[in-house]
Amino acid sequence: MSIRIAILVEGATERALLPTLRVFLKARLTDHGMTLEEAFHQGRIDMSGGGKVVADSALSAQVIAALGAAFPTSSARRTVYPYAYACPAGVMRVGDMNTGCTEIMSPWGDAVAES
Repeated sequence: MSIRIAILVEGATERALLPTLRVFLKARLTDHGMTLEEAFHQGRIDMSGGGKVVADSALSAQVIAALGAAFPTSSARRTVYPYAYACPAGVMRVGDMNTGCTEIMSPWGDAVAES
């Protein structure tokens, strides 16, 4: 079965993270068997701050503690604005079925069912 994915991001910072986002999604979708929606709902870790880590407060205390043992770490919730993390949107085609997802806190993201 063929899987095709298109990822959309906006802004220079988000475009710089696109290769990492591709690796993340591939691992979640193929190695861990997640749906696109499940992958988008995973906790975020932002390492774009020059050695400082911002961890999604939805991550477990053990994950945040492990990050804190290795890097200066703070945590932040996902919010509508300001965004603490990149705001990707993605579309995936498996066989002849399309699915899509956007950053879960984006008020501009919509969904359309395919029947």
